[in-house]
Amino acid sequence: MHQRFPDNPPPIPPAGGFPAGAAGSGGGVQEWERTYALFTHLTLLLILLPLVPVIPPLVMWLIKRDRSQFVDLHGKEAVNFSLSLVFYAIGVSIAIFILAPLTCGAALLVLWPAYLAVWVLGAYGMIMAVLAAKAGRLYRYPLTIRLV
Repeated sequence: MHQRFPDNPPPIPPAGGFPAGAAGSGGGVQEWERTYALFTHLTLLLILLPLVPVIPPLVMWLIKRDRSQFVDLHGKEAVNFSLSLVFYAIGVSIAIFILAPLTCGAALLVLWPAYLAVWVLGAYGMIMAVLAAKAGRLYRYPLTIRLV
């Protein structure tokens, strides 16, 4: 059975993410914070350019991270998700270059759809994060490697 995640996720241990007292209800978040976080997530639209999706959210996060905890948390998530998508795409590329010649191209039947899966994951995550930022809620991207 599919489990639906709550609008306000439970607190994450300190090693991994949002602090327990982080703003998440939308009531204490100012409009500029919501808008800034929303545009930080929308920079993922640049995913078609190699490595470029990481730079805009990184710059936006570095500029305003000290001014707002809400923007700081959304910025970290956007940077980590962008990095994760780049890593996944590189991993699929490496797998294609190694496995395609060894399997006479049969591996492409599995690996080309993997590129599509990375793109779908990016689109889904971005849309959900934009909606959460607009509502003043925190959002945790799925399948994200948290480096920042």
